[in-house]
Amino acid sequence: MLIALAHIMAVGPRDQTQAFVMLSLADHADQDGVSWPSIDTIAHEARTSRSSAIRALSSLVDAGWLLKSKRHHNKTGSQLSNRYRINLVRLERLASEAALGRKLRRDTVAEFGLFEDELATETGGVTMTPPRVTMTPPPCHHDTPRGVTMTPKSSTETPKESLAARHKIDVQSITAFQRDEILAGRSVIVQKVQVLPNTGLSSHLREVLRK
Repeated sequence: MLIALAHIMAVGPRDQTQAFVMLSLADHADQDGVSWPSIDTIAHEARTSRSSAIRALSSLVDAGWLLKSKRHHNKTGSQLSNRYRINLVRLERLASEAALGRKLRRDTVAEFGLFEDELATETGGVTMTPPRVTMTPPPCHHDTPRGVTMTPKSSTETPKESLAARHKIDVQSITAFQRDEILAGRSVIVQKVQVLPNTGLSSHLREVLRK
């Protein structure tokens, strides 16, 4: 499972022991991501203790990285090593999202229709938004007839629409997984919208989700 090994290293669990345990399972897995190595084998290959390997397996199952099922001997009925199936669908989805995030960073802002207030220049770890400059042309006396007073029209500024609304994102429909990815500052697709780290949209969503 070379593809699974690469995906685990790139977008798998961030806990080191859990990642090594998953790599051990992937090394023994068939094309469907199924394997059943013993706990001792997993602990040895993950360079950890037997108890730590058991805890890591339990955490991976709880987090949805693995699907666990029991195996029994056909004749005696005695329990054998557990069967584990790697969540290949999640790995492939996360790998695709990560690849899309890298592509978005390489492409221009105009090609993907991002808003101007999401542009930021990082300076010394502090994100600064470039100020907008409005150029007002000098008055032209030839354009105004003599004896006529020109009164500029008053304009009423409407409040700025939230970034979530401008992107057509329903904050109430954000899933728990998407919320964790946004709060952790990682790239994630929310309702067909790519939310990149260090952007105005990402900061806005984090502020809203923390309330």
